[in-house]
Amino acid sequence: MTSYAREHRDSLLVILSRVQRGVQSAAEATLLRTHVEHLLTEIDQTEAALGRIRAVATELDRCANETTRVEDRGLYRAIATCIRTALERKES
Repeated sequence: MTSYAREHRDSLLVILSRVQRGVQSAAEATLLRTHVEHLLTEIDQTEAALGRIRAVATELDRCANETTRVEDRGLYRAIATCIRTALERKES
């Protein structure tokens, strides 16, 4: 959960409850839209950041394949594996 979602969790739940009961005001509908748009922006930014992190892991693999030092090759691959493992845990 993002920090924005944590900070606005209670107000979002109240608005969603009112929407479910069909008693939300126009102001609440606008506020809900603002909250949802903000959360969607955060999701897009998070996905972009994860893409950049995945690219780092790919670059480390490339470096491992191109380096002539065996110690470096193992280190690059180990770091890339750690990155991918951490991402997989977060995504499941």
